[in-house]
Amino acid sequence: MRKAFRLAPLDTWFFRDGTPFPSDAATQLDVGGPFPPAPTAVAGAVRAAIALLNGWSGSGDWGPRFYEVLGNGPENLGQLDLTGPIILQDQNGCPRPLWPAPRHLAICDAQPKRAGASQKPERDPGQPVGFYMPGRRLTCDFGERRFPELILQEHSPPTEDRPKPISDEWWLPTPVLAKVLEGHLPGPEAFVHRDQLWREEPRIGIQRCNQTRRVEQGALYATRHARLREGVRLGVIVDGIPESWKLPCQEDPGNPKGSFVSPFGGESRAAAWEPWDGFDQDLQIRMPIEKVCHTGRFLLIALTPLCLPHEVFIGNVPWEELAGAEVICAFAERPVRIGGWDSIRFMPVPLRNYLAPGTVLYCQVPKDRLGELRNVLEQKGATQNRPFKVGDRKNAGFGLVALGVWKEVLEEESKL
Repeated sequence: MRKAFRLAPLDTWFFRDGTPFPSDAATQLDVGGPFPPAPTAVAGAVRAAIALLNGWSGSGDWGPRFYEVLGNGPENLGQLDLTGPIILQDQNGCPRPLWPAPRHLAICDAQPKRAGASQKPERDPGQPVGFYMPGRRLTCDFGERRFPELILQEHSPPTEDRPKPISDEWWLPTPVLAKVLEGHLPGPEAFVHRDQLWREEPRIGIQRCNQTRRVEQGALYATRHARLREGVRLGVIVDGIPESWKLPCQEDPGNPKGSFVSPFGGESRAAAWEPWDGFDQDLQIRMPIEKVCHTGRFLLIALTPLCLPHEVFIGNVPWEELAGAEVICAFAERPVRIGGWDSIRFMPVPLRNYLAPGTVLYCQVPKDRLGELRNVLEQKGATQNRPFKVGDRKNAGFGLVALGVWKEVLEEESKL
């Protein structure tokens, strides 16, 4: 059974990142976490909520009868397959998905700066002027590799500023992302700033001794929580739930409203569950799949953190999952570090590197495998305009991607 849910905070949410958080640290003024949270945090909350509704006590191992469906431990998710988290913003009463702005977008101020002029207002991304595309080969630690070069679009507005990649503060609605996948620049008004979706809220806490239920001297700590704006939710899609199991938001004679609240994140935070109806239609992204299958050349945009083998990422090994595609070039920020908490063994899960959402990979499939590429994309649902998952740990929600097109600039230059 496949179901989709929207998660809303009762107050704020707190998610940890890889920042050290020892109790004897001199200062803890900048301990917070990324938002949206890592897929592992959402997967853990989903599994715990389903287990609670179906007889789990809420503490300790949930027992062998849950292992087949929910798995056992942070790495084994049983038969569940999750997609998300996805930021949803209400628009005229309907959830609107928002996606991380692809990092290969180049922006600059639309108007030249004048002496004494004030800085550009907040929530203004600047004017998109071009894309970063694979350029000439340069020698680096991995040998000769192609590095991104800025390609300005025709009719870009004049500017005296140096173009720069768009930051991770900006998000795009689905129709605007589809335009970018086709190779067209969006207008600056199409972007949504993260301040319109959530804001960070500093909190001061005090550690309590569980044995004495008292606080001790010097036990203060500071964290940064995320407070969502009105109408903003986190969406998640869950596959593999048995038909006979109870679910959040399911109609229950004992609970007519169907509301359900469960733990989510750290600091004893909680989430209210809401049904996400019409999610199949909401998640459709128009992708130029015919062009991709014809040329074998595509750019891949990570919509959630992507877990990709290092040798595939640097282009040493073909990406067999995508018909032997070679990663020609990449435009990526520093990787995100994601770990977690093992609630069975009461210990942290080791941190791993993942490609950040918004990362862009430029790929090329061999000519003799174009038919295989089409078959792969059909199986993954891309030909029905559905974003799909690639890489490792897909069942936890990692590796949701969309495909677009890119131009081989070096070929065009050689014809001049």
